[in-house]
Amino acid sequence: MPVALLTGVALGLLWVWRAPRVPLVLRGEDVLLANSEGQQAIAADGVFLLLGLGVGAVTGLVTFLVRRAGGVGVVVGLALGAGLGAWLAWQLGMMLGPTDDVVGRIAELEQNEVFDAPLELSAKSVLLGLPFGALLIHLLCVAGFGPRDERARPADRPPHWGAPPRA
Repeated sequence: MPVALLTGVALGLLWVWRAPRVPLVLRGEDVLLANSEGQQAIAADGVFLLLGLGVGAVTGLVTFLVRRAGGVGVVVGLALGAGLGAWLAWQLGMMLGPTDDVVGRIAELEQNEVFDAPLELSAKSVLLGLPFGALLIHLLCVAGFGPRDERARPADRPPHWGAPPRA
């Protein structure tokens, strides 16, 4: 659980730091995009996804190194913890990003003044980036470097194994 919280906080802070801002402008009584052809809103989702995959990869590697023996419990805990971490990162990013009180912000502005829109995720599916990255790297590490089962020794075969019966 502490790893999920630490992962979520790290991802949330990285997202606030690296996500592009969506500039809005006040024109009359309307709030419009400052650049109608800008792609900053969708880029914030992409940044969250890519950062989630990267942080998840590190989390999966650390989990493998700490719990090399693995097991179903480790994988389930990693998946649930990473999912919780992604949700925490999303909430923390929205809380630390530009204010979500657009109406209150508009009251402080002059005409044609540009301000930042709240940091949001439009595609909630990007929350799966952190768990996916963590589980993928953990799976690859277990497959490549995990403990192996001992090879079974072949059983002794009867002398006439596979030979036609004698009459």
